[in-house]
Amino acid sequence: MGSKMCQARIHSSPEQNLQYGWLAYMLGERTTKRFTDYSKVFTVEGNLASGKGKLAEQIAQKLGMKYFPEADIHYLNRISGDGTLLPEKFNGFCNMERFYTDPKCPDGHSYRMQAWIFGNRVLQYADALEHLLSTGQGVVLERSPYSDFVFLDAMFKQGYIHKRCLDHYKEIKEISICEFLPPHLVIYVDVPVPEVQKRIQEKGKPYEKKVSPSYLQHIEDAYKKTFLPEIRLANQNVLSCSIGHLPFKSNFPPGKKQLTGVTGITVSVLKSCHDSGLVSVPFTLVSVHFGAGQGVGGAAGSGEFSVFPLRSESSQVLQYTAAEAEDVEKVIEDIEYLKFDKGPWLEQDDVSFHHLRLYVQDKNAVLDPAAIPVFIPEITIGGTEFDKIYYEYRALPGRKYKQGYNADVGDKWIWLK
Repeated sequence: MGSKMCQARIHSSPEQNLQYGWLAYMLGERTTKRFTDYSKVFTVEGNLASGKGKLAEQIAQKLGMKYFPEADIHYLNRISGDGTLLPEKFNGFCNMERFYTDPKCPDGHSYRMQAWIFGNRVLQYADALEHLLSTGQGVVLERSPYSDFVFLDAMFKQGYIHKRCLDHYKEIKEISICEFLPPHLVIYVDVPVPEVQKRIQEKGKPYEKKVSPSYLQHIEDAYKKTFLPEIRLANQNVLSCSIGHLPFKSNFPPGKKQLTGVTGITVSVLKSCHDSGLVSVPFTLVSVHFGAGQGVGGAAGSGEFSVFPLRSESSQVLQYTAAEAEDVEKVIEDIEYLKFDKGPWLEQDDVSFHHLRLYVQDKNAVLDPAAIPVFIPEITIGGTEFDKIYYEYRALPGRKYKQGYNADVGDKWIWLK
């Protein structure tokens, strides 16, 4: 185990100046050659004031991994340009103090803030994956885009946001993280809400002390009832297709299965295969046989379908009380005991890692799905106002061109990139 820990900053290669590309791959650069036992992604989760940040930093230090503090509203400011924190108009027109002071603000501030933070989490996770793939050094993050929904769920149950916001968030979340690989390990620090409240009152910022206990409880419930069970899931083979006008969906085991509620249709698993796209995921080739009256035009027949997993999340989970999380040596011992013998990371090779690395280093492509052209009043501004803010932003130091191409903040070797 190493002892070196790095603070996270965005970069485009191990040397932080030249972009990785097809030429490097053709010349023999391979991701798996750099991997060690701790070339992994760990995330530390928990409610507000749970001590997750301290634990994440200690784990990174003990295992020689790179520590990524939680992505907040100003994450993009800190990793771009000259690092100066910019005004609210350049950060989604939102701020934490306003949220805690008036969470039901009629102008939609609560959702605008959470949507902005989600985008920053996506960006940070892409940066973490890029660091892992380009250097082989593992990463430890405070929270991730996979768990961000616990806050939105709590906001909705508290009446802070409209149902349309929840629907919009679900859509952008699915398309934003579908190209990523989930964490190898999720560590959850379980602190009861009364203790969370006590810590916030003792050490929190003045505006944080206004947080509702029921809001904190909804966050805890979302973690325990939704996030932790889902992130543990192994790949599920789910058949979803349509025969004529008869749509059906069913989990299926190896062998044959009569679909529940559908007469005369049998599914047979033929073989397992692997996709060769951006990220390899297992899928199964099945044969579907249907009797008279079930096929197109009422005819009998058969067909073959490639069945992909419903989700590819499959992570190890460790859960600790607040007291247990204080003993970092015990946590490290538990981590060393894990085999990491499941999940989509095991399905990857140098080809899929190459494609993933190309994707995560293109931060504009990573963030595009979070800005789908759907009208949501809470996050929409007028075109004239947008243009004004856009050109003001581009005039700031280090933001005229793409990250790494701005000589005014010291970027070098621009002509070679």
